[in-house]
Amino acid sequence: MTRTLPMLIAALLTIVGSAAQANVISNGSFETPVTSTLIVVGAGDPTITSWTVGLVGVDLVNAAGNGFVNGAAADGAQYLDLDGSPGPGSITQTFATTPATQYTLTFDYANNYTTPGTAQALVQVADGANTYLSDVISHSTSVSGNLDWTSYPSFTFTAQQASTTLSFMSMSGGVFGGIMLDKIEVNAVPEPASMGLMGLAATCFFVVRRRRLSV
Repeated sequence: MTRTLPMLIAALLTIVGSAAQANVISNGSFETPVTSTLIVVGAGDPTITSWTVGLVGVDLVNAAGNGFVNGAAADGAQYLDLDGSPGPGSITQTFATTPATQYTLTFDYANNYTTPGTAQALVQVADGANTYLSDVISHSTSVSGNLDWTSYPSFTFTAQQASTTLSFMSMSGGVFGGIMLDKIEVNAVPEPASMGLMGLAATCFFVVRRRRLSV
């Protein structure tokens, strides 16, 4: 029993922790497909895994080898420019949600500095009957060598349907001057019961550890 209890505690912590941090967005850092430079993706083109592209199109960009914008991605090696070649675009992803469960949206954004001015985009979270978020983001501080990625303040919503849609739409209206996106996540918020189990497991862990130290 002495050996079994720590194993059970560790397993419980792993299960609860995984459930609490389950990201329901796929390809949120735009790492697939892999490109060594830049891919122009037009409306309706399914090239970008898990995302639907609308309006004119978007650009899938490799931070190191694109030859246009100098600066690292916020996460991984690639990011997405909402103003594609030759014009503004949008991306949409519908993901599974559990009604009455809370989810938190986070993402990083910057602007394509090769076109002077402020880039803007509309961010929306909605289902067929409810709009949880409709917000305009702006960015103008990216420069060559430092894209100055900004983290969006986390937004928490309570899902009402079995699926929810996240969308980003360029409002810049130009070419190469749009909002750039990376590290998009929607994570389930831990339920009180899950937090209680995590606390119980942690307490048991420290009790077992104290007993071992006192032996």
